[in-house]
Amino acid sequence: MTDFARFFSDATGGRDPYPFQRRFAAADPLPHLVRAPTGAGKTATAVLGWLWRLLHSGKPTPRRLVYCLPMQVLVEQSFAETLGWLHRLGLLDGPD
Repeated sequence: MTDFARFFSDATGGRDPYPFQRRFAAADPLPHLVRAPTGAGKTATAVLGWLWRLLHSGKPTPRRLVYCLPMQVLVEQSFAETLGWLHRLGLLDGPD
């Protein structure tokens, strides 16, 4: 089993998760809502916390993550971040 901190660091290029991000990934059950200030890492919390649980935790985890955003620019930014994380984790098919 891969430790969440290592998984997060691998995905983000060496950053350590904040304590609230670790709590999210380990929570039982998975939280339905994340409240944190702008720039605090909510996208990384939700996406990487959910993905780690799904792939490595052995905890009951939904197969799908629904992420609702209010503006197109946030959708594009979140999509690009997620693709980068998946690439760094080796979870995308295709050329580098």
